[in-house]
Amino acid sequence: MPPTRPNIRPDIYISNPQFSVKFHQKRYNVDRILQERPVAVVYAVSSGSKHRVIKIQYPKHVGRGLYEKGFTNEVRAYKLFRASNCTAVPLFLGSTQSLTAEYPEGTNMPLSSRLCGEQRAILLEYLDGEMLLPDNATEESMVKAIQYLERIHELSLLHGDVHQFMVGTPRNVMLLTNGDVKWIDFERSQIGAPVEELEFELGVVKAVIGPKGLLWRRRQGLPDYAERTVCTNSD
Repeated sequence: MPPTRPNIRPDIYISNPQFSVKFHQKRYNVDRILQERPVAVVYAVSSGSKHRVIKIQYPKHVGRGLYEKGFTNEVRAYKLFRASNCTAVPLFLGSTQSLTAEYPEGTNMPLSSRLCGEQRAILLEYLDGEMLLPDNATEESMVKAIQYLERIHELSLLHGDVHQFMVGTPRNVMLLTNGDVKWIDFERSQIGAPVEELEFELGVVKAVIGPKGLLWRRRQGLPDYAERTVCTNSD
């Protein structure tokens, strides 16, 4: 049977998915669904006392446009981070194109919600935290997010998906319970990006969370953007 995208019903299966996955012959119990997006589903998994994250990329025919090469881009990015000992991102623990799911006999999960066939997936360390948002952002976390993006750029790698202006924080940054931050989701990343593109991406993030950025202007009750004064020559 060809691989298929599961039709997840979060109200029922987020906290009790009722299945396991096999990653390179090692079985992991799926504890809960962390995130489901149009191009991937992310599970918190465990094997004994070890907790991990498995991100399953949907089949090639599902990913379109900028996400068409998402799995390849993300694996390449995480391999570069691992080789460079970059701590601005989760620790990369491996990838596979043949992950399979196993459902217990008598499971009440409908066929339309199951993973069928071999799946492309990456294995990452488990991080205890939540997505960085305006209501949980701190000055320290904002400074770290900018510094960590600069570290990523030192590897000539463009993240490619940092835009989230209307929310007031960049996309794809996690705030951990220990106060640290991590950049995630590199489906649209580019290795060997031109300096101009790296500088532009950093400028975008600084415009949102920098010292004079959108988030801090809103917290101070200032307009989103400073008013511009137009000077004209008087006769």
